[in-house]
Amino acid sequence: MKVKIKSSDVYLRVLSLVIAVIFWLFAKQNVQIPNISERQQYQKVMKKVVFTDIEEGLTVTSEVPEVFLELSGPFWEMTQNQEQIMVVASLKNRRAGRHSIDVSVRVPENVNIIQYYPETIDVRLESLTTKKLELQNLNLGNLPQGRELQNLSITPTEVAVSGPDSLLGTAQSATVTLELRDLSVGEHKLSLPIQIRNASGALLSGLGINPTHAEVRFEVVEKALRTVPVELDFEVESVDLEELEVTVIPKEVSLVGDRQIEAVSSEPFVVSEIPFRGEVKLVVPSGSQIWPETVEVLIAERIPEEEEQ
Repeated sequence: MKVKIKSSDVYLRVLSLVIAVIFWLFAKQNVQIPNISERQQYQKVMKKVVFTDIEEGLTVTSEVPEVFLELSGPFWEMTQNQEQIMVVASLKNRRAGRHSIDVSVRVPENVNIIQYYPETIDVRLESLTTKKLELQNLNLGNLPQGRELQNLSITPTEVAVSGPDSLLGTAQSATVTLELRDLSVGEHKLSLPIQIRNASGALLSGLGINPTHAEVRFEVVEKALRTVPVELDFEVESVDLEELEVTVIPKEVSLVGDRQIEAVSSEPFVVSEIPFRGEVKLVVPSGSQIWPETVEVLIAERIPEEEEQ
């Protein structure tokens, strides 16, 4: 007698076999399957490791790892006490170098730890050292036209910078940044944060700075307007300069800027024909303003006194 097997029966038998194999695999690999009651919450979270018991003079320079946690517990405990869920790694009696450290998990009361991984992390410890850097001023922007900075002083003149050897070795300068734009005339006293920079001028973080701020004192004054003579820088072909009569209009220009500047020079030019008449540009001294920035120059052969009579 032939027994007919319905297609639905075959499907159920295959499904039962698959489920049985899955449970067998879980049992063989010792994978925990959480048994959570209706009043409990099941949660998967990632937590950064908190290092404790770091020996004096050492610091962690490796990236702080995260640990994956599977937890269960009352809904209130799981949602309102997240800050009490911690992954801790003790570095007691550990010296500078690389270490493999076991982590432990701390949870509130009534919260169960189903599993967590990794159970061991790699940590790099480095010695903390200190060096001193001279404090420098870094100006940002320009003062409003017609003003200048005077009597600049920075206190302290140097700072102590501390950190791991690998980072501290790249620290090249300590600076305070002074924003010059829109500063009003008068005396100023500012407390500015001290920044540490590498050889290329990029800011460094992760270093200890003592003190963290500097006192910067300075005065912004209006530049004094004065007049200075114009000096020409030119060459002339086939003629002795003593045989020439040179006229500059105007002979003096107004200058606002460095008080040590005694004269303003023209840009170099060549005189190929005599007489010469032309407009010549002046060289504007750095950090100063002049008016006008060009002069008219007349060059002709000097007339002997006998011919004049």
